[in-house]
Amino acid sequence: MTQERKKSIITILILLLFSSLIVSACSSGPPVPQGEISETDLKLIDIDGFPPEVPHELEGRGDCLVCHRDGEIGGVPKTPHPEFTTCRQCHVLTDALN
Repeated sequence: MTQERKKSIITILILLLFSSLIVSACSSGPPVPQGEISETDLKLIDIDGFPPEVPHELEGRGDCLVCHRDGEIGGVPKTPHPEFTTCRQCHVLTDALN
């Protein structure tokens, strides 16, 4: 194998690795904020109905869209935004479940 061919193969492999990392980072959604809640965030939380609550346990239910994408399993509500996949970024457990 020639030196030029080796360089081409290495370049292609690096580009494939880089592109897969970009796709992975983009598909995971924005990061969920951690830590303390600011005064501004508290004002938003005080809005009636926000943040939206999850009225059931999450154990064994890691993928919300299995039930909520079409709303056909057990009469669960259909999500109005199936393109958002990081549900716990906005939705919180009800106080009774915390």
